[in-house]
Amino acid sequence: CGAFGGGAALGVTGPIDEAGLSDGCYRYTLSGTDRVGNNAAIATIVRVDTTAPIGGALQANGVDAVPGGSDSITASGSWSVTRNDFADAESGMVGSTLTRQQGVLSGGACTSFGGTSTVTGSPGEVSVATGCNRYVLTGVNAAGLSAEVSTTVRVDRLAPTDGAVTVNGAAASVAG
Repeated sequence: CGAFGGGAALGVTGPIDEAGLSDGCYRYTLSGTDRVGNNAAIATIVRVDTTAPIGGALQANGVDAVPGGSDSITASGSWSVTRNDFADAESGMVGSTLTRQQGVLSGGACTSFGGTSTVTGSPGEVSVATGCNRYVLTGVNAAGLSAEVSTTVRVDRLAPTDGAVTVNGAAASVAG
């Protein structure tokens, strides 16, 4: 917290209401004098952090995810997800966690996301079947505040079906 300036006596005899304090450090000193003139003091420092972590980022195949929102990309081959963990200058970070949920791709939309698994590092995916993968990077600071960024990768490894060609009124029956 660094050095403190001069303080003001609060004259408080009960709990101190700290609602509305801004970010920073506060030092509280309790002083007392007994009946024969002996003085004693104890002090504590309260660090206030009302700001969520910042700087977390996800990219899927080079496409940035939007902080606080969700973006999606479509991939047919391999793809990679890269991450930049959150930071917090006021109270410090407890950590950042990357999770993945798998879902169903139907009609170009992602639905039915299942259980969540924790992902270590920045995953590179090459053999995942057709479907959806939602990645969420969550950062938590020492004050318990969190922030997140997410992206969804739609994997479509299926060729189009049900195409038809008609030439001079006759329908083609085989490819070529």
